[in-house]
Amino acid sequence: MGFTQFVHRHRRKLALAFGIAAVGYYAYSYARSRILDWHSQFSASLANKENLRRRFEQNQRDATITTTALLSSLADSIMADLPVEQITQELQSKRSGDRGSGEILVTDTVSLSSTSSEPRLATSQPAATKSRSKKALWNDLKVFAITRTFTLLYATALTILLTRIQINILGRKAYMISVLAACQDAESPADLGIDQELETEVNRRFLSSTWWLLNPGKAELLRVIKQSTESIFAEVAPKTEISYLELEQLIYSLRTSIDQSLDSFLAILLPTTDDLYDVVLANNPPPAQPVVSESSVRSELSLFLDESRDIIESPAARAALSASLTSGIQLLLSNIQIGYYFNMYDQESTTSVNDRDPTFTSEASSDSKPVRLANILAGIDRQAREISKYGSNSENPYFYATNNTPELAALCASVYSNYVITHEM
Repeated sequence: MGFTQFVHRHRRKLALAFGIAAVGYYAYSYARSRILDWHSQFSASLANKENLRRRFEQNQRDATITTTALLSSLADSIMADLPVEQITQELQSKRSGDRGSGEILVTDTVSLSSTSSEPRLATSQPAATKSRSKKALWNDLKVFAITRTFTLLYATALTILLTRIQINILGRKAYMISVLAACQDAESPADLGIDQELETEVNRRFLSSTWWLLNPGKAELLRVIKQSTESIFAEVAPKTEISYLELEQLIYSLRTSIDQSLDSFLAILLPTTDDLYDVVLANNPPPAQPVVSESSVRSELSLFLDESRDIIESPAARAALSASLTSGIQLLLSNIQIGYYFNMYDQESTTSVNDRDPTFTSEASSDSKPVRLANILAGIDRQAREISKYGSNSENPYFYATNNTPELAALCASVYSNYVITHEM
């Protein structure tokens, strides 16, 4: 039987076999092509995610640098607004006549004085303070020391929150521009139709809105905290002996009073109306005659400010701020507890609590020996100085605790990953 006859006889089977082979070949080719496409897409996705991660982390580092620069100025201002050192000096000037009188021990004022290595005196404080009684001066010292420390704690948490929101909004926009440029093979933002001068001015204005927090916002924050301090500590005289649990209750009552008095922190952080923004603009004029229209700047800027306000009033931002404040206040209580209720250092020592054995427990003890509030005020003042350290070589444990909560990290990730573009690029 010849080959021709074999083919003719089995033509249907051979046709089916060739058909199956052809289908198999094309299926293989298609599958291979799809696999290569998927691999390419997967590789590109990994590269994009890595690029996004790097940019996000860089934004958080930029936010930290910006925040510490702002807090350096803000902390100095708060320390000067509440001159604990000046009142301490007034009390020390009276100590000669008060020895043996049965009033508060002279060592209490010496203890407060010893924490003041760099006194900042407020020239605006009235000279009439010198004519007041020792009791009145001690009351002012109590209010000023506690108010100063809590104002620093709140100012730190609020500055971190606002700066993180601003930097992540701007970082997100820069990332989206880079993505659009890559998709369209653009060499510059101008190729995408973006007015670079307009963007620069809008970004500058947006960041300069922190002036509100550093000035009117700080003044209102200080007023509310001082008022709450006067109310919560009204019945606690400096010579009153209190347990750690009593002190803890007073501190948390003070926080509750502050939070309820402010209700919303938006008015502390940003101007809430156009008229109030004009105050910010008047104090932060453009460095040169702008080459872009004011209406265009305002239109772009309003989008950033509106988004910032919405974020600040969101549950996520409230949770982040609450967590940051809790971290700062818990560190304050822990340091006071270790310093005064476990006698880890004497009142004359200027050694930071944070330099001591980290394994030492700071759990509350219900049977701790009560301590005179006057002595505790020295520790509170010492902690205020720890919070206010923002020099180039300073390590600030309060900033670290406040700036590194999971809730804050989650908020920043949410802001940065919100890719809904609400204005034209």
